[in-house]
Amino acid sequence: MTPTTSFIKSPWPMACSPGTAELYDEALPADLAMLIEGFPLSPSDHRNREFGSRSERIAGGWLEVTCVCTDRAGHVVLQAAILNKARSADVRLREATVHINVEPAELDRFVRALRTLPDA
Repeated sequence: MTPTTSFIKSPWPMACSPGTAELYDEALPADLAMLIEGFPLSPSDHRNREFGSRSERIAGGWLEVTCVCTDRAGHVVLQAAILNKARSADVRLREATVHINVEPAELDRFVRALRTLPDA
């Protein structure tokens, strides 16, 4: 199985390297598109999904995506938490969480882009 690799780039390139995690989930782009498609449907819309596993006994990384509608005007926050479990002598587990204010139209464009990715 080929890993799907997700990237989160740090805004502080000198302080830490860009975060990556290998997720052994061939359906990740399609599943992520299904999670956020049409978001938000209402002011109370809240969606969450985990990909991969946090367990060190399971190969690959972990990604959690949360979409929250913050008000009745449809403002959206997308939260992505990513964990890289790959280790070496000088590297420990690495985890990053980002919160991004997103326009619903941008989520729609992202879904269309995800749908153009080939299956792994």
